[in-house]
Amino acid sequence: MLQMFSEILELDGHTVITGKSGREGVALLEAHKDSPPQIIITDGSMPVMDGWAFLDWLRRNSPWTQLPCIIISGHVEEQQRARIMGANLFLLKPFQYKELERAITNLVGEM
Repeated sequence: MLQMFSEILELDGHTVITGKSGREGVALLEAHKDSPPQIIITDGSMPVMDGWAFLDWLRRNSPWTQLPCIIISGHVEEQQRARIMGANLFLLKPFQYKELERAITNLVGEM
């Protein structure tokens, strides 16, 4: 899913940087301090540091506390958790690319 949506986003003109865990996400943000992303999209289920721990780090300990963040999960009951933890949007898997595209546009505008 990561690869597929990354490729589609790039075809639509977005620059995409991917990590396969929350720990990689932290490292990527720190490596791009001078040019942070406009939005973060994370899956709740990832190895090493899951998306929930990453979101917690992002909202509590990072210089990017206000960066828009979409969290993806296959569990509808996690929608409230996402809201409480500060996600800007929750997407329930499976979803269509158009839903992701609409969410990005709503959060950061036309890119």
